[in-house]
Amino acid sequence: IPLWATAFYVYLQATIGCLTCFPLFACLTTRYRAVGAAFCITYSLLWLILKLMELSQNVEWQINSLSNDTSVRNIIIAYHILQGLPIIFCYIVLIVYCIYILHRCYTTKVYYFSKRMERSVRVHQEEHVRWVLKKFKINCAAQNSRNCNSSRTFLEQMKNSIRL
Repeated sequence: IPLWATAFYVYLQATIGCLTCFPLFACLTTRYRAVGAAFCITYSLLWLILKLMELSQNVEWQINSLSNDTSVRNIIIAYHILQGLPIIFCYIVLIVYCIYILHRCYTTKVYYFSKRMERSVRVHQEEHVRWVLKKFKINCAAQNSRNCNSSRTFLEQMKNSIRL
């Protein structure tokens, strides 16, 4: 195979991998947690069944095509099972995680995340910043405008002001 054809083959394999994994990421990151978890369970279960069928067919084909030596058969079975084990484990973990999400949704009665729940700044932090800025404006208003616009930075001016 020429090098340029290998590049197209790798690009095609990466595209196929992205297309097969995209629904999983879409289900896990949606705002509607219960619907996403239900679809993720069905999608993961479908791929788990397909992987198990592929694994059993590969083992069966390899056993039928090789000799009747039991040690060779055992090595082939172990090789194929160990090769597919991380993928199977990943799908099982995804299914268990989505079942946990469904359980949590039904126990808390929260089925989706709203914008209000995604706030990273807490209310007391927001109030503290408002208080600091308000205090800075009061100090500037009490002094003349030349001192507030001086070369001192905001932090220097806050250090010189009255502390809690």
